[in-house]
Amino acid sequence: METHNTIQHNWKDYKYTIKYLREEDEQRVVQFICKKAKMNEEFLEEDIPGLIKDLPNIFDTIDESNKQYFIKVRVTQTEKVKFEQEAKKNKMPVSSYIRYKCLEV
Repeated sequence: METHNTIQHNWKDYKYTIKYLREEDEQRVVQFICKKAKMNEEFLEEDIPGLIKDLPNIFDTIDESNKQYFIKVRVTQTEKVKFEQEAKKNKMPVSSYIRYKCLEV
């Protein structure tokens, strides 16, 4: 049996798949596949809810490790406050919010 689902992170949907593999010592073993998290591994079924809950942190870690460049931008105090307010309202760091708004398609 195979289950396909998505998790939303920073307004994007990321797919993951759970494949039921076998019973082992009266516990189900599943394969968890998520391209964004760079995962294709076996887990006990009971560990999957915690793993799914932690996926956003895994995504952030992967995203941060790929960032190598800096852009400096001068803004007014009013603009700075507006960026901070909007980022907080969207539960994002300011740099992530600005990146999201600039790159949204």
